[in-house]
Amino acid sequence: RAPHPNPESSLRRVLNVVGLVLIGGSFIFIEFEHHPGFITVFTVLGTVMIIAFSGGRDLVTRLLASKPFVAIGLMSYSLYLWHYPIFAYARHIQTDITVTDKLIWMALSLALAIPSYRFIEKPFRNRQLVSQRGLWSTTIVLAGLLVAFSLFVIQDKGSRQRFADLETLYGINEFDTRTLKQESYDILAALAEEHGFGPSMPLQASEYESSQLWYSANPDTHKVLIVGVSASIDLFNALYLNQHRLPLFEFARFGISKELRPENVDSLLAAPNFRRADTVLVYMAINGPTVERYQNFVRNLAASGKEIVIVSHPAAFKSKNNESLFDWFLQHSSSTRIDPRELDHLYFQNQDRRSVFLDAIVQALAEELSLPFMNMWDLVCDEQRETCSAITPDGYRTFYDHVHWTTEGADFFGRRIAERGWLETLRQ
Repeated sequence: RAPHPNPESSLRRVLNVVGLVLIGGSFIFIEFEHHPGFITVFTVLGTVMIIAFSGGRDLVTRLLASKPFVAIGLMSYSLYLWHYPIFAYARHIQTDITVTDKLIWMALSLALAIPSYRFIEKPFRNRQLVSQRGLWSTTIVLAGLLVAFSLFVIQDKGSRQRFADLETLYGINEFDTRTLKQESYDILAALAEEHGFGPSMPLQASEYESSQLWYSANPDTHKVLIVGVSASIDLFNALYLNQHRLPLFEFARFGISKELRPENVDSLLAAPNFRRADTVLVYMAINGPTVERYQNFVRNLAASGKEIVIVSHPAAFKSKNNESLFDWFLQHSSSTRIDPRELDHLYFQNQDRRSVFLDAIVQALAEELSLPFMNMWDLVCDEQRETCSAITPDGYRTFYDHVHWTTEGADFFGRRIAERGWLETLRQ
């Protein structure tokens, strides 16, 4: 058996201190909107280093074994339960969050966790005070009450009357992002249901998309297939809702993940809509690891003999305090009315152009293969006016999150596509 490493070795002492620094630094340097994500690796690495290299009489072990830290460890579950609502609600009422704000929230969480642990959690762990039978009885009663309350909320459709202030603030706009997202998905779902199939999925083809022919037998219409990730639903909606403005075109959609797995590609090539389509619009959101697969994917499509059009990354925008710009603007604006110019300029100032480098690769591929390239930023934003269309002329929001279009937004951008004649070149 190999000898156990000396816990007092200099290397172990240094590594567990580094682990503590990584964890401590995460409280200061990691922004909420970046977590969870790649940057969370540093926090996890710090935790692993402390577990692996602490022991004996080193500084970190003595610190974590001290009475204050042991006490925090004992009440960690209560602390976890309290910190979540405190941090969640505080982010909604605080516009510019500082380190001091976070320290205050942590102190408040701790102040509430202490009595919670002392008078609720600790007694429940004492079998002399709470019998197993009593614990089960309490659990069953509470579960029954929770189910009854949930059924009431569902029946009452979420008791929307409790959001009277939000209803007034948002006016004609829906404030529930999930409702807006579902409305966006409902267009494809309704089409599938008409033919006896389940709804479409953002990142893969549904049975309706992969096995059924959506196009008519009319030889005079130009058949367009939109292939891509969740944003391809938005583009399909835009074109489908403006079908009356584009009478010489028919549209279908095929969902595919940005990983472009071989089985997904094979399913696309075998799909009736792909075989019948005159033009395929490739609307993907790629990242570094998938660039090569994307390039090979487009080359294979081009080799199929179909007319391929490459579409840029979706126009995306930064968030503020984990809220969409539209939500943040309404909830923090001094005016009770939406100023379209001010809102559109806010979106222009907060463009998330992290995809610019990847779009350059995509555009270079289009030039290499002599394929048309459609830039979604040109559709959404106006560089000269320094605006991005965040609201329709009728006053409806165009985005329900940082990148996806509402149904009103899709209708608005689809009308713009028709008016600008973006698709006319496909028929030439």
